[in-house]
Amino acid sequence: MLFTGLIEECHPQEPFLQVFWAREAHLGAALEKMRAAAFDNGFTRPVWREGDPFTEAHLSRVVADIAPSSDGDVFWADLREPCPVGASGMELPHGVIASCRTGARDAAEIQIGFRREESSDPDGPLSRLEVNLPAGVLWPELAEMLAGFEPFEAFRYTIHAMGERSPEDVTWSTARLKTASAIDEHVAENLEDSLQSGFVSLTMQAEGGGVVELTEHKTIRFSSRDPEQADRFEVGLRARGYEALDPFLSLESGIRHWHFRPPGSRGATALAEHLAGLSFKRS
Repeated sequence: MLFTGLIEECHPQEPFLQVFWAREAHLGAALEKMRAAAFDNGFTRPVWREGDPFTEAHLSRVVADIAPSSDGDVFWADLREPCPVGASGMELPHGVIASCRTGARDAAEIQIGFRREESSDPDGPLSRLEVNLPAGVLWPELAEMLAGFEPFEAFRYTIHAMGERSPEDVTWSTARLKTASAIDEHVAENLEDSLQSGFVSLTMQAEGGGVVELTEHKTIRFSSRDPEQADRFEVGLRARGYEALDPFLSLESGIRHWHFRPPGSRGATALAEHLAGLSFKRS
């Protein structure tokens, strides 16, 4: 399959954008091939900004000069377009990427920060927080904050059906990972199948009742019936320099996007078999 990607060279003084194409079995593998080509072409800090499936018919209508050849597995437009420093917005975490197609909002509008909402239902009040953090700090910050909500009674993977030819979302859980350090170690050992996969969300259920989720859109969600727990989570965010946003925008705010997984990761069936081998139970 043919894919295209827009990559930014995040130079601190002279950033620019360049279009790449690659042929691969799925989007994540194509993006990695494009990034490797960007490094080979002198990029020092390439960041994916957009990615989409592409067609051979559209390729024949590209007006830019292409190098080295559109017949190759990876190639690029010769044109490098300068862009203002910081204009592209937050670097999205691995596993999700904006589309070049226009939506209701633009990915460049996504900002680092959080929102908090209060609601109630027949079971009582409910506090919810959602957090945008960029690639690079997302998991380190979350792993550190998890330590304040130990012990955990359940750690869950939800394997999402999107693009994986799976008929439904499937959840696998374990009660063995009780501490933040145990969860951190597990994620480090299964990085491409957990944190970096846009087809996976992770949920940590605290014995005290709070629920922490790393969604398939790679935002953090915290929910609790206990407002004091939500207060502690918010205090932790503010202590790390993150502020409340109004409005709070994410990829779910009408921004066209794709989910992808790394080339070395497992598909839905293989991941389910792997989790079963680690004593996770389907729930």
